[in-house]
Amino acid sequence: MLKKTFFAMLAALLLLNGLACKKNEGANQGKVGVAAILNLTGPAARFDAVKQQTLTIAQERVKALYPNAQIQLDLLDAGGGPEATTVAVRQALQKGASCFLSGTSPTALAIAAQVRDHNPAVAQMANAANPDFGPPRPGEYRLWPDWKQEAEIIAGILREANLTKILLIHSADPYSEALTKALNEQAQASSALALNDLQYDPASTPDFRPALLRAKQDQVQALVIFGLPPGIRALMAQMAEVNWDQTLIGGVNINLAVADFDATGLKGPLWLVQTEAMQDSLPQDSEAQLFRSAYLAKYNEKPPFHALYLADALYFLAAGSAGNAEAPAPAIVEHLGRVRNFESASGRIEVDENGVLRFVMRARKAR
Repeated sequence: MLKKTFFAMLAALLLLNGLACKKNEGANQGKVGVAAILNLTGPAARFDAVKQQTLTIAQERVKALYPNAQIQLDLLDAGGGPEATTVAVRQALQKGASCFLSGTSPTALAIAAQVRDHNPAVAQMANAANPDFGPPRPGEYRLWPDWKQEAEIIAGILREANLTKILLIHSADPYSEALTKALNEQAQASSALALNDLQYDPASTPDFRPALLRAKQDQVQALVIFGLPPGIRALMAQMAEVNWDQTLIGGVNINLAVADFDATGLKGPLWLVQTEAMQDSLPQDSEAQLFRSAYLAKYNEKPPFHALYLADALYFLAAGSAGNAEAPAPAIVEHLGRVRNFESASGRIEVDENGVLRFVMRARKAR
């Protein structure tokens, strides 16, 4: 009798366990597993800390905008190096991640080396200002302004203001090198445009005064600065010391502050290239403004533009997965390929058939 009771209880437990497994399978069906591999530790952790904050706000906003989108986000540590990134990617794949987000160009390339040939296909959306990353590889998206788009805008400023003799000052990072190449191509297409460039190490604050004095002697009409300068205030202070009074153009990466320009007493014209999210004021009902307000309320500061791209990735994923909740997770690659535009923390983003993202970017004459 006791033996029969034991086996009956065992059978009931097995049945209940089976039902629980079925229930969990149903709960996970259609969820898109997203692994955000950031530098949570290591020397680069301070750069990625603010990106975690943008992801937190993005999760809240995406739930409000796309209530049917099922996104499971996990944060994993890149540890500041390719070895830790490799371990993080392996862990994410074991958990069934179908999309990878990265915080830096090196992390993006380390992830790509492991997932580009993965079967079934996974999506990779990188905060990668690096031409080596791509696209146009299927399932890969570079969440960063397109350097060709920015080069076109800067060339437009030069034509509008009739500026032909230009000095570029930029840091030695992949995006800046790609933008410099695109601007040189613009110069080659126009015999009237003469460009020289000065590259520097973004880890230091160089003395630009000799180059600025030389530029004045050579009657350079405009200085274009972009990249990752360690101290934009120091550069503008040096410009003031040599009495620079010609045009200054700030590229999108530099996020040049008008207040700093005014504080140094510079007198020449000032042009800024900005994405929608870099504008001082936005329409109150725009998603970029709603995101900015939510971020400001939680962290008591505006979100820095360079940290918004991972937030944009969640909006993009939600736009691709909304209405496809019953599809298996790997199908997200196919669904993303159908998205041609979406609203996000950075504003409206267009996606062409090759997977190139184009932000709303414009030039503004601020002074």
